[in-house]
Amino acid sequence: MKQELYFDLHKFQYAKSWNDLSKEQLLAIIRVLHSAKDPALKVEQLAGIICNVQPHQHLYIIFEDARTITQFLLDPQASLTANRIPDIRTGILKRLYGPADRLGNSTFGEFMMADSFCANYISTQKEEWLHKLIACLYRPKKRKYNPASETFDGDIREKFNPNNLQSRLKQIEKLDFELKQAILTYFIGCKNAFAQTYAHLFMPASTGKPSSSPWLEALSSYAKGVGNFNEVLDSNAGLVLFDLNKAIKEGKKMQEMFEKG
Repeated sequence: MKQELYFDLHKFQYAKSWNDLSKEQLLAIIRVLHSAKDPALKVEQLAGIICNVQPHQHLYIIFEDARTITQFLLDPQASLTANRIPDIRTGILKRLYGPADRLGNSTFGEFMMADSFCANYISTQKEEWLHKLIACLYRPKKRKYNPASETFDGDIREKFNPNNLQSRLKQIEKLDFELKQAILTYFIGCKNAFAQTYAHLFMPASTGKPSSSPWLEALSSYAKGVGNFNEVLDSNAGLVLFDLNKAIKEGKKMQEMFEKG
């Protein structure tokens, strides 16, 4: 006999955001969201997942409560910024390693290329672009990986090189559907978080698509001040986005002052 659980909105413990989810919950949610099930059944199953209901348990929950606690999962603006897929297995003793939470250790060049692949996948729904996005973010471990070293840069992954993405695509193509979609959800969540933080840099997002930005124009202007285009590409993505946003904000402010006379 299954254990009976009676849901109380004010007392029951459940995940309240994407970042509260475990890896197992995230993958299960992806499977439900992409299934062809009845919307009401989806809500019921999603509620069971975020409440961490086990196979031997049965959750009694009012539909209105189920819809309330699962609303964040149905919001098109995904907010997952914690990387619940830190590495992926690609063979016997072979793994590829992903970025830190909120793309914290990603370079601007890596982010810019991944963003392009993401946009292409969303507009075409062709998996080749999703595979390239994952190959961009997930890379082999550094050959001389030593987190205790004084020169350790905080990233287990080998340095980003756009020229060797092709070598990982066949491995990535074999990954499970929900794993690929979980990585996509994480990247879109990070992009949405950047868009909220750097409002002057990003165009408004809509219908769940990550917001767009005129990268080349903004980067070209920024690189002139720095003096080295490649140096900017190899810099931390978050720091470059901060500087770009600040430059655009100050430029708008100067333009307003000029127009006022």
